[in-house]
Amino acid sequence: MAFVNLNAKSHYTLLTSLLSPKAIVAHALKDGQTYAALADTVSMAGAYEFYKACVQAKLKPVIGLEVAYQQGQLLIIAKNYFGYQRLMEISSAEMSEQK
Repeated sequence: MAFVNLNAKSHYTLLTSLLSPKAIVAHALKDGQTYAALADTVSMAGAYEFYKACVQAKLKPVIGLEVAYQQGQLLIIAKNYFGYQRLMEISSAEMSEQK
């Protein structure tokens, strides 16, 4: 069974990671993975760059979003394009505090 780090963060999650979305893809490719995942906290700013890098590297992208939920964090993964759109809506609401 292949390992995929579903909790990978990019530099779009401030004070958490220095990696660009392209660097995350490069690490996954180097490790021989067939999937690469990105799940920044609140922000979807790196999702398109990550998706393009995955397509170019012939990796399957897994795009998610981490948000605060009750007393912890909730990781939401998009299953399809509709899910991706919902993540964008959630991110926008979180960024503008329209909870």
